[in-house]
Amino acid sequence: MRRIGFQLFLGHLGEGRPTFEQAWVARALGVPITRRNQGRAPSRPPPASVLSVLPTSYLDEATALSASAFAPLSPSYVYICVSGSTLEYRLRFMEWLFQRNFAMRGGTGCNRCVFDEEGKLLCFFMFVTPGIPDPNLGAMVKLGPLSAPFTFGFGTVRRLLEAKGFFEKVENGSL
Repeated sequence: MRRIGFQLFLGHLGEGRPTFEQAWVARALGVPITRRNQGRAPSRPPPASVLSVLPTSYLDEATALSASAFAPLSPSYVYICVSGSTLEYRLRFMEWLFQRNFAMRGGTGCNRCVFDEEGKLLCFFMFVTPGIPDPNLGAMVKLGPLSAPFTFGFGTVRRLLEAKGFFEKVENGSL
């Protein structure tokens, strides 16, 4: 049961879902949320206003939406990226982190979304049930999360693991 809360954005880290206000602030700050299909065949979005499994061709859009919702205001990510970090740095870090985390869970039905009538992604979240196994070392090597210390520095990774450990203790009731 503890994995459900933690896996919601791998480190949204116990703060609940992103609010409309957080996404609005990100958009107001000019944070781009564009669909970067990266060579995949375009797919049609699921029906409007229906909670659906995210098509893999929308992974980049879900990543950008998620990162833009958390980058401006999330105390956890401000701490992880250091309080003096810029919004641009936090966006880059979270897009990198979320992209790998969401991709590792692709094909499991964990990545959920809702689109509007125009095919625009309105919301995205990751819901990992206890029956879904954790990614193995091969997936981590293939998708790149093990390169985080070399991409963002050992301090950022140390703070990420520290925050992860703290929220796992909170979820287990041992804190």
